[in-house]
Amino acid sequence: MGSPSDGADRRSTRGARVVRYALLGLLYYLAASAVLDSFADHWGYGDRWRKSRFHRAIHYRTERPFVYRVLTPALVNGVAEILPEKAAASLAERATPLREKYQLRQENDLEYVLAHYLTLCAYLGTILCWRWTLLRLWPDEGSVFRDVLPAAGLLLLPLTFMHGGFIYDPFELLFASLALAFFVARRWIGFYVAFLLAVLNKESNILIGLWLLPPFLRTRDWRGLFRHGAIASVVVLPAFLLVRWLLREYPGEPASFFLWEHLAYLASSESWLRVTFEPFATGIAVPRGLHVVNLLLLAGILWVARQRAPREILHVFLLTTLAILPLFLAFGWKDEIRVFGPAYPAFFVLAASCFATSPSRDPGDGKRPVAATGST
Repeated sequence: MGSPSDGADRRSTRGARVVRYALLGLLYYLAASAVLDSFADHWGYGDRWRKSRFHRAIHYRTERPFVYRVLTPALVNGVAEILPEKAAASLAERATPLREKYQLRQENDLEYVLAHYLTLCAYLGTILCWRWTLLRLWPDEGSVFRDVLPAAGLLLLPLTFMHGGFIYDPFELLFASLALAFFVARRWIGFYVAFLLAVLNKESNILIGLWLLPPFLRTRDWRGLFRHGAIASVVVLPAFLLVRWLLREYPGEPASFFLWEHLAYLASSESWLRVTFEPFATGIAVPRGLHVVNLLLLAGILWVARQRAPREILHVFLLTTLAILPLFLAFGWKDEIRVFGPAYPAFFVLAASCFATSPSRDPGDGKRPVAATGST
């Protein structure tokens, strides 16, 4: 039988845990809200960039390749259809302040509000996925490492809001982060579900399939590589091809070619030295896109990650980035690094490794730490 002091200690511990999680919930909510405001303020779900972009996206009236991104519009429309009439009317009334602040177009009141709240949920879900991933890879780190860094990582996201922002962008980050969390935990059913959702949300996420290469090539498990490659082909590829076939009659092209314009921009000093981007506060500029400061910071993160992060995650980031790079050069626009979205969750893990004080563990391994070897 324990002493009264033991009972008091347990109550104190439980109370501290409740307060801690309440503070974490508030921190995550505020971080997600700040990023949502920056996203909507800059791009208004596409309405500030192209006239009535949200209306056309939500009703599948955009041109190719944008019309291929079917999942998020289906989600918004599906929720709108199942809401009770009173709830839908109450939500629609909240569109007026959104329209006034973010300069949204007329109509689609309910859809605007739903997209706004669902985007908030996507950012919150991303934070939780990152927290889960850090907990799996660095279980010996303190709570500040796994609890605070995911919120801080999300606050860096507005640095990618430069040439566009659409309703599918936050969900691309969510599904890619969820896929990485399941991948690290070796929960393959969850991984393939997240992989499928990511592809239906944006076709470029088909490159997530490259993540299967590092774990099986490292162990030379050719049978496992073939098996998972076959599963990925069966689960994801038919949906990828079906969407493109069903929407083949839509105007536009599968991709817009900007290689020469893009190379001309990258060859100019503007692309490396421009500092006029203001994603957080008006008049407060930060280095944007491919600015030399950002490139040096990226190089520093990769250098540290070689020593501290699981090599498998480093290889996932490099494979995804190198696969997107030629697409970025040929079809991207200026310094629109938003297109590297599928690589962002792995990049977050690499950046987090700079703050780690204990060895990381191999993905899928709850026992053996990764030795710091200094090689990739």
